[in-house]
This record gives sequence, structure tokens and C-alpha cells, in this order.
Amino acid sequence: HCDWEAPMHLYISDHNWPDAADLSAQIGSECSLIAEISGDNPFDEAFSRPWVELRRAYGDKFPIPMATLATTIELRGDRDVYDEYAIADAANLFKFLQRRGLIAGDPGPLPDAKCHATPLAGVDRVMASHGGMVVFAVDAGAKVKAGQELGYVLDCETGEKTPFSSRTDGVLYSRIGIRLIVPGGYLCSVAGEKPLKGREGQLLLSK
Repeated sequence: HCDWEAPMHLYISDHNWPDAADLSAQIGSECSLIAEISGDNPFDEAFSRPWVELRRAYGDKFPIPMATLATTIELRGDRDVYDEYAIADAANLFKFLQRRGLIAGDPGPLPDAKCHATPLAGVDRVMASHGGMVVFAVDAGAKVKAGQELGYVLDCETGEKTPFSSRTDGVLYSRIGIRLIVPGGYLCSVAGEKPLKGREGQLLLSK
């Protein structure tokens, strides 16, 4: 899968963490987001959620291991189509499978992790207060501070510039790929260390 404009990142059940930490490190994930249930029925939860529900229902009576390691890997942005990325990404997935004993061969040393897991509930999805042209001040993958100007929306009629920022410190791991925005439109996401007030339910798409 891929985002609009983004570094390598992944989504995974917190029941699969830290078991999946080696995958995150091997692929060079710059943001690894965990949640028990994200609220939007994504690809990976079609495999992981049945086991989460079984553990919730019967885990106090029977030890039920997670039968799958299911994740959605976001292979950067939708314009990041380069041979060198494809070759490196395929090699890293191959090495991960070697390390897990599913493919013969030596995967070599595990790379140092570029991030640790953070809660999906800690993501601040930044929205536009009005329509206009979007001008970003920081790149996807940048580490930012709460209140830092991430860019502005230019009102094309009045020329007014309205800065936008995040409520949390963290990694700006996703930016919209277009530069014209409607009022209330999505601009970018910042992954913070702690859950944010009001972030529950539809974690992938809610504010």
C-alpha cells in the first residue's frame, strides 16, 4: 500500500507488537502505528482481528496466541516509484522472511530501528480551516513540535494566509498529495507518543 506523500511506515495490531519490531527495523519504517482495533476494517485487521476477539472472549480460560502477523506497510508515497526503492524494499521483505525461517539463507544483521511503536490514537490529523491553496513548510517524515507551523492555506480570493499546526510533538508521516483544499479538508498527520483526547472509534480517518 502507499500514502499520498509519506516516508515508509506501517500499521499493526498492538497484539503483534513487539513481535513485529524486527519487520519495522528491517524495512526502515519511520513510523510504526499500533492499535487493537483501528475502527475502519483495514486489510491487516481482516487477519488479526479474529484472533484479537478470540483472546478477548476466551483468553482468561485458554492461552490463545496470535496466529498471524498481519500488517499494512505503506511503501512511502504514491509518486515514490523508483527502481532503487523497489529493489531495496523487496530485498528487505525477503530478509525478514529469512530471519523468520520461512526462506533459507542468511539475512545478515538486523538494521537499527528508525522508530519505536506509537499509538494510532496519538495521531493528530490536521484539517484545513478554510479552502484554498496548501503550502507546506516541512517535509513528510520530519519530526515536528506541537504548535510549530507546518504550512499555511492561502485564500486565493483574499490572499490571506492561515497557518496550520499539530496538537502534538511527533513525526509528520503523511501529507496530502494535492495542493488545493476544501474547507475542513485533510492536510497531514503527525504521530505523537501519547493518545490524544477525543481520538477514539474511527482512528484511521477521524480527527
